[in-house]
Amino acid sequence: MGIFDPDSFLNDEQEELSTERVVIPAGIHAAFIEALDIKDGTSQSGVEWAKLNVKFNITEPAVLAEMERDKVVLTEGYMLDIDEATGRLATGKGKNYQLGQLRAACEKPKGPLSELVGCQVLIEVKHRIYEGAPQAAVKSVTRA
Repeated sequence: MGIFDPDSFLNDEQEELSTERVVIPAGIHAAFIEALDIKDGTSQSGVEWAKLNVKFNITEPAVLAEMERDKVVLTEGYMLDIDEATGRLATGKGKNYQLGQLRAACEKPKGPLSELVGCQVLIEVKHRIYEGAPQAAVKSVTRA
């Protein structure tokens, strides 16, 4: 960051900031998978869970221009079905189908998930209301 001084930041005079949330436009946008992150835990009711967070970096110039940014990212979380006997992804009918669709869009139906990083895809962004505010979410992913 170079010129940012964290030691004086809290005491610096600040300008008024925007209060408007800018939402990624709905539609189909070119993107690549920038990063993957796994989270897991146990719910309050004692159920174990696992989630794959996929960070999509939108590369479409029109979106970057509309949002007035050099970089636009959207993270989508995929809850994972884990086989209790093996601790691996469950592969039965309807299990992990969203992850299967993501892998198909990347043309990597099997192999390490880490190989998805860098894949070019098209993401369909939809809007939904969460706690009274519009949010962008990935509705689907297809081949670029």
